[in-house]
Amino acid sequence: MNSRDVLVKLSDDYLAAVLTGDGDIVAALFAPDGVVEDPIGAPVRRGYDQLRAFYGQPRDIRLVRRIGPVTVYGRSAAFQFEIRLTPREPPPGIPSGSEVSLVITDILTFGDDGRIVRMVGIPDALARAAPSGR
Repeated sequence: MNSRDVLVKLSDDYLAAVLTGDGDIVAALFAPDGVVEDPIGAPVRRGYDQLRAFYGQPRDIRLVRRIGPVTVYGRSAAFQFEIRLTPREPPPGIPSGSEVSLVITDILTFGDDGRIVRMVGIPDALARAAPSGR
């Protein structure tokens, strides 16, 4: 089984991949039949092609920053992060060209090989990251 230090590193590797905005890079971190439920309760995306499309959505990502520690239990790791992006196709109510800032809690479950088998995302557009140093 993966050690805590390994799962923390894998979680940080995932965030670094998300920052690239490249669906191929992020999808490569998942098991072949890996699933994403983001946001929580949404239809599950499964497998490389669906994950590549999800993570490669057109948007300009400006910041991905983990907030606080990664918490680990068994094969799962949970963490919050802030993401700032400008959607190229904004959702209703968001003016075109506007930067969106979200705090998201992700829960990653890893296989024995270190690949992600499941990711659940819990975004909160109203949560705000604490200033650095707090």
